[in-house]
Amino acid sequence: MTVRTILSTALVFAALAMAAPSAQAIDEKVYGTVRYLSGGVGEDEKQEIIDRAAQYTFRITTAHKKSGDFLADCKVTVTKGNQTVLEAVMDGPVLLAKLDPGTYRLRAEFENKPQDRQFTVGRTGMVSLYLYWD
Repeated sequence: MTVRTILSTALVFAALAMAAPSAQAIDEKVYGTVRYLSGGVGEDEKQEIIDRAAQYTFRITTAHKKSGDFLADCKVTVTKGNQTVLEAVMDGPVLLAKLDPGTYRLRAEFENKPQDRQFTVGRTGMVSLYLYWD
């Protein structure tokens, strides 16, 4: 094999590597039949949340009320009627979930301080809830 062939092959592999889509930093998880992801820490994850948001129907964003600093480690439970459809601990300030149309109840807890919300997911669009703690 000549040096020219080796260099050409190396350039082709380098071009393919640069053209390949980057790996997603946030893994999608499943609870029952609900697919969700959570994150948003750092610029890369923040951009990934923005890029992937259109695939989901429900979004929660959490922050401190006074400072506006984002929160992680919030425990989230979503129910529909008497059935728990999602239970998770948030890995960052944002959680996205694929919920079917219907009326749900959210219970979110941070540092043993709960918040409850009722919300309805429609056939199109996304429902966004913003939760603030003192």
